[in-house]
Order: sequence, then C-alpha cells, then structure tokens
Amino acid sequence: MRNAFPLILQIQKAFGAFALDLNLALNLNEGINALFGRNGSGKSTTLDCIAGLTDPDYGYIKMGNSVLFASDSKTNVPAHMRGVRYVFQNNLLFPHMSVWENIIYGLRGDYTKPAALNPGALVDLLDLRELLERRPNSLSGGEAQRVSIARAVAARPELLLLDEPLTALDSVSRGRTLRFFKTLRDLYDLPIIYVSHSLSEIMYLTDEVFVLENGKLVTSGPTDHLISKEFVFEALDGESIENFVEAELFADSDATGLTKARAKGFDLWIPEVDTYPSGSVLLTFRASDVLLSTEFPVSLSARNIIRGTVAKVIDYKNGVMVVIDIESQLIVEISRSASIALDIKPGREVFLIIKSNSIKVLG
Repeated sequence: MRNAFPLILQIQKAFGAFALDLNLALNLNEGINALFGRNGSGKSTTLDCIAGLTDPDYGYIKMGNSVLFASDSKTNVPAHMRGVRYVFQNNLLFPHMSVWENIIYGLRGDYTKPAALNPGALVDLLDLRELLERRPNSLSGGEAQRVSIARAVAARPELLLLDEPLTALDSVSRGRTLRFFKTLRDLYDLPIIYVSHSLSEIMYLTDEVFVLENGKLVTSGPTDHLISKEFVFEALDGESIENFVEAELFADSDATGLTKARAKGFDLWIPEVDTYPSGSVLLTFRASDVLLSTEFPVSLSARNIIRGTVAKVIDYKNGVMVVIDIESQLIVEISRSASIALDIKPGREVFLIIKSNSIKVLG
C-alpha cells in the first residue's frame, strides 16, 4: 500500500478548565479510524493538533518516520508541509474561485492515478459536475461541503481528517457521501481519521474506534466489538441509532405503491422509488422504529417481517439495544420492560417488524 505507517500521539493541551491528555497509536493501514465521544470530549482538538492548526503544550506527534511535533526538540512542521488535508464542519472554500478552481487548488504530483483521486472522477463521484462554474456563495451548505471534500481528496494527502463532515448535508447527499468515504476505504490507499458523535455513521463506516471523554482516551478497539459496550451508548447525547443497509432495488413494485429492495440476507418493501439506479442504494431506518416478536406475527399492516437471531443485548440507561444477526447485523432499540417480558437473550430466535414508511432511501 502507498501509506504504510502508524500515527502516534502523546500530547497534552490545556484550554482553560479543559485539558487534552492523549496517548494514541493508530494504524493508518487498517481502514478508517474514528474518534468518538460526546461534544467537548476533545475530538476536534485532537484533529487540530494532527493537522498543525493547534500546537500541543507538551509531547510529540509522529506519522510514519516523520516527527510532526516534538516539544523537547522544538520540532513543529508547518501545517502545509504535513501531507494532511482537513475537512471541517463548515467549509472554507475560496469565495473568489469557481467550484472547479477550488477542487484543483493545491494538487500535488501526478493525479491521473488512482482513478478515484482524479479530480474529474471526484466530480462525478460527488455529483458536482453541474456546479463546476459556480462560486461558493451560490452553493447550498451540502453542495459546499461536497466541494470541500473533493478538494481535500484531490490533493492526494498522506492522511485525510474529517470532522463531522456530514453535518450540513441533506439525507440523499449524506448517504452518497458516506458511500464515497467507504469507496476510499475499500479501494484506495487513503488513510482517514473520522470524527463524529454519530454512532450510526461510526458503525457503518469505520473499522477502529477511539472513544474520548473529557480529553482522555477511555477505550479503543474494532468497531464491531465496541458497539457492545454500555458506555458507548451512554455517550450518544440523545442521538437516535440508525441502521444503514445497502440493497438492490427491483422495478417490479406492487400495486400498493411500494418498491422491493434486496439486502444481504433479507428483503424489504420500501416507499416507491421513481428512478432505479444501477448498483445498490443505501437505506436507513431507526433502531427505535423496529418491533421485536418472539413468535411469527400475523394479521399485521407492516409489510416487513424478518427472521433473525439475537447476537448481543446491551443494557444502558435509556433502554436496551439488541443486535440481531441476519447474515448482516441490525440493531433494535426496545424498552427494558419489553426485553424482560420477551426474555430477550443471545441465541434467541426473533422476528423484526419494520413499517415500510419508516425506511428512507439515502441514495
């Protein structure tokens, strides 16, 4: 792979009453690394230190064989020389440049390969072709954010930092951009550190998670292991958990105005889709919108009944999260009393009931 190196941070940084005190080692070849935690836990400050926008008070930052910052030797590589590109929550596009000029600003080296990092290919992947001649002040928040992402990726950085990159996007753009990041992870040698307080995005997209709380590392590990930890759900700050499902659409919609979608291990009837794209689409539905039954339900208005097996049961302050195996995994949120009444436990066969109108197509 093009980027075969770890990122090591041993840093301290104080802002008034807040103190960041981290000792992290991230393997940048192991898919997408995520920083997860409540607002104010230190996620964005950590990215700022990596990018060179904020200087730690003490410690060092090393990427591969390069020392980016070291307080003892007074080493501090300027931000523009670190090989790092940063996509912020709010775009910082050049207002006097067109969209295309923004995208190609700062290109390094031969950008014709790999194809997905070619600016022209990025334009198509992020659906920007009709915007190329426009100026940033004429763009919506979601359009501007997609341009910011294209500009950062086109520069072929050694490391891409994403700080809540989907905040300004509508649901369709959000789904399309999530899948774009997944393409970068799966097909191209572009290390990514993804910051989000959305556990749903973290579960769908990332491979390793580092959980921060009050400026310190609480725990870290593979994403699929960490989602079974109670304290991870405690950090949701009221966020609803979503299930992201990739599925193929079928044109043979029935007379009721529904479209059939085939996911890994199960089918879903969803609200009718007018245009059937080639390839898969991304569907989403909230964990709290799924009902559980321990017997096959009959005489229901809901069109989707899916058989599965309970894999994990996570009890936390607001209820119970149940992870269901159906070749892939889905998460269902139920009350503690329902969990007790149904005797929900690992290995139990259950039936998921999902109303069609609770499913959204993200694109």
